[in-house]
Amino acid sequence: MPLTTAQIALLDQLLADGFATRTTAILGGKVEVIINSMTAGDQLLVESYMKNMEGSPAFVVHTYSIKLLAQVLKQFHIIGKDPVVFKTPDEAETFLKTRPTTTVDAIIEAHGKFEKELRQLAIAEDLEANFTETPSPAPAQS
Repeated sequence: MPLTTAQIALLDQLLADGFATRTTAILGGKVEVIINSMTAGDQLLVESYMKNMEGSPAFVVHTYSIKLLAQVLKQFHIIGKDPVVFKTPDEAETFLKTRPTTTVDAIIEAHGKFEKELRQLAIAEDLEANFTETPSPAPAQS
């Protein structure tokens, strides 16, 4: 099945930039967030932080979620108010720690759906159906 223009744009972002970006509505459309997909470097930073994490399972999972979202959350915009733009993961993390758990859970869900969509787009069958083969170089002339 051919990919849509939007799906091809996401793949182009992944290939050119190493990550893709999505603006998505959460909490019944009351909030829009801009999130990036995870890069390998983002994942390594989070894993490095978590390697010595101690505490209850709930504490560890919640900490992991906040650290992960801090890497990918770029903007939080309550409709009708000024958007909050994050220049660094530390700014995003500080902000996330002040939000209700339901809000954080909604961002986690949006990010999870986005990453799942990107994984589906990367399936070889889809790529083969949507991109032409790179032409082989012309044979050398003797």
